[in-house]
Amino acid sequence: MKDARPDAPDEPPMTLSETVDLAMRRLSIAIVAAAAIVGIAIYKQPGPPRFEAFAVGGQIVRVDTRKGTIIACEGTRVCQIVLQRGQRANPIRRSDSAPAPAIAPPAAPAAEK
Repeated sequence: MKDARPDAPDEPPMTLSETVDLAMRRLSIAIVAAAAIVGIAIYKQPGPPRFEAFAVGGQIVRVDTRKGTIIACEGTRVCQIVLQRGQRANPIRRSDSAPAPAIAPPAAPAAEK
């Protein structure tokens, strides 16, 4: 189809190498754009919550799931790091723990007459 302007020069048809070059450029741009979209989608994917917290008696214990630290707070401003990343918790031996509560033995059934 010719241009509507009478003074427009006629362009020569594209050669095979120019057509292949143009197709490769468009294909490489499409691949880069698709990779960028996939990368952004993976980066923006929701992850696990950073902090988990629970209460023990009058204390609040906060666990940082990314750094691996455990922080215990008592009251409003008194906080201390209980365990940092890479540290191991010392196991509690049975002799160190509180004694188990005594359970009363079940009552003997009454004899039938």
